[in-house]
Amino acid sequence: MVFLVWLAHSRRAAQQLSPEAAVPSPGWMVVAWFIPVVNLVAPRRIVLDIGRAGSASWEKRETTLVNLWWAAWVAHALLLVVASRVAPGSLACLVVAEA
Repeated sequence: MVFLVWLAHSRRAAQQLSPEAAVPSPGWMVVAWFIPVVNLVAPRRIVLDIGRAGSASWEKRETTLVNLWWAAWVAHALLLVVASRVAPGSLACLVVAEA
């Protein structure tokens, strides 16, 4: 939840810095996280769009960092799904997935 608040502030700042840049609407920014399958690709694109709109010096390094963050996020989500199927209610699987 805190991340979405931070992302909303970042979006607003990016839009003020670069009014002509393509940034997602506030509603889409939140809804994209909750639509199955879409939530595997859209939030990454949203973060990249906001970053590029808010910074004139956005470089490959920042894109790489976003990609690494997103890969970790998706891996975590998939690991939680697998753990819940393999050992439902297992505290050990939950700890491994969260680590």
